[in-house]
Amino acid sequence: MVKVKGEVQVSIPFSARFVLNRLGTALGCTSTFLTRHSGALKRSNGVYELERWDVVIRFSRKVDFTTNEKKFIRIVIDSYDRLDKQWKTRGVAHQYMQTAITSSVFDIGVSRFVSDSRRNFLNIHRLIQYFKLLSYEKYEGEQVKIGCLVTPSRDIEQKEYKIGNTKYELVPASSSVSINQELIGDSAFWRYVNGVDSFYMCDTSLNVYGFLNVLSSEYDNFRNITSSCIEDYVDDDGEILFYIGVTGSADLELFVDDSFRLLFRKGRWYFIDCDLINSVVSPGYSTIEPWKVLYSMSKIKKGTVILIVDDNNADLKDLVVRHTSSETGMRSAMRGCVVGNDLKRLCETGEMMRILSTDGMTILDNRFSKIMDFNAIVNTGLSNSESGGGGRTSAAIAGSVYGTTIKVSEDGPITIYKDQDQIYKVG
Repeated sequence: MVKVKGEVQVSIPFSARFVLNRLGTALGCTSTFLTRHSGALKRSNGVYELERWDVVIRFSRKVDFTTNEKKFIRIVIDSYDRLDKQWKTRGVAHQYMQTAITSSVFDIGVSRFVSDSRRNFLNIHRLIQYFKLLSYEKYEGEQVKIGCLVTPSRDIEQKEYKIGNTKYELVPASSSVSINQELIGDSAFWRYVNGVDSFYMCDTSLNVYGFLNVLSSEYDNFRNITSSCIEDYVDDDGEILFYIGVTGSADLELFVDDSFRLLFRKGRWYFIDCDLINSVVSPGYSTIEPWKVLYSMSKIKKGTVILIVDDNNADLKDLVVRHTSSETGMRSAMRGCVVGNDLKRLCETGEMMRILSTDGMTILDNRFSKIMDFNAIVNTGLSNSESGGGGRTSAAIAGSVYGTTIKVSEDGPITIYKDQDQIYKVG
């Protein structure tokens, strides 16, 4: 029994509370139970409410929920309800069924989110299970990397063509092969494509009927890591249902376009809304989408701290106490090549990736268009004394006095701070 506002007691199964806790992790929010109230449900200003189980579930955080996130919440909770209604049992059997629900509901919700029909749902759920197994697989000491484009049909002809600045090659297989338990145990299946510049193509019956090669691309590091070549192909083809792949960091990744990423990492699902990250970090960004930079660092597990300064002329002398390698003069020698230069160019040359991968804070303007400072060691004494955390956390909180800071952990999570307050965390 759980006591909620109004001194009313409502029975909320452990499995339901578990699912809501995982939703909170996936979306970087909290959930609370409220008694049914009159009037419209709140669905703005960082609050999203749903009526379930004779109570109102309130999801809340410091930033508003997007349309995709609300859809994901509804699908996961609906998946839970359907399982719970079918498995009404008592005693030990009831406990077994509740355990089964907590283990399955998110995979079911994700499968429903990316599937286009109930008919395809079961096969897509199976495909996710197979790729989850591959995310734990290593070959000769390296993580298995693989990728697959799922389509409704299976008719392709061998050809080469360009989309923008990227050249592709479609190669039909001489005969189809079904993705099943036996196939994913075959090392040839892991090694024939790498999920980086080569990808299987399969239909919704899980029959592999060919593969796609990226022959050449002029994308920068961040766009390559975030699979922009696949996004462009999906947009151009118009028939791709979704992409699924296993990354070099052992994460399972699903997406339809550049609006979101579904990420299975360390046994948990995360919903990363790309548009939300852009709007929170730099609403007026110019050419480089902030989410691509941040998600890339998260995906390759490289820690970094970035400060977005609202005022280009902001006085940061109280924040920046020194710079790394200042005693050798190397940073000073390179400063003119970096500070004030177009961020797009720095991304294309690879300099931006190298700068973010080194020690110290990187400071950008509010249009996410140029570097104002880099390798900065900051005065962590400006952060809240109760904030806790390590050096990157303290630096991010201290920097948030001057603007928006983003900390990407080496473990993957992306955390955003404003005014010394954590407003969003995911991954």
